[in-house]
Formats: sequence, structure tokens, C-alpha cells
Amino acid sequence: MINRNEFIPDYAVSPGEILEEEMESRNLSPSALAELTGLSDETIDGIIEGRTPITADIAVKLESVFNLPAHFWNNLERRYQETKMRLGKQVQLQPELEGLRD
Repeated sequence: MINRNEFIPDYAVSPGEILEEEMESRNLSPSALAELTGLSDETIDGIIEGRTPITADIAVKLESVFNLPAHFWNNLERRYQETKMRLGKQVQLQPELEGLRD
């Protein structure tokens, strides 16, 4: 059930945007993060660009570098995917909803 007072954004923030901010605050390049986590440069770039989702394994690796719990990264990914899905459904249903209002 949705709380009517709850803020529900009409945009999705990818976990990669948050990751990039965390990297910048620590002066870490994508290649340095790749080395620290054992992930490939391609995987890090994919997360930053929103092409690669953060899996449980990746979340644990990010936890070890940023001292932010794995559930933080997992929740970012889950919320991002949920918001993308919700926004996609809204766009899909918009013509039908407008027809009901007429």
C-alpha cells in the first residue's frame, strides 16, 4: 500500500551515479576501483553508465572499499530497478488513463 504522503520521484537515480560520487569523494578512478574490487574496468564502467546492475557479489566488493554496507548498494539497485519499472508502466498506461478521464 502506498502512503499518500510518501515522496515518489518521477525519475530514477542509477546506483552508478552514487558510485561515481563516492569514487570522486575518495579520488578513485574507475581503474583503481576495479583493481581494489577485483572487478573488470568494463564492469565498473558499466555500473557507472547504468548498463551493469549491482549484484550481491558486487555489493560485497563495494562494501569492502567504501565501508558502506552491501545492503546499501543492493537497496540502491533494487530501488532503481523498481522506479524504472514503475515509470515505464506509467508511460505505457498514460494513453489509457487519459481515455478514462474524458
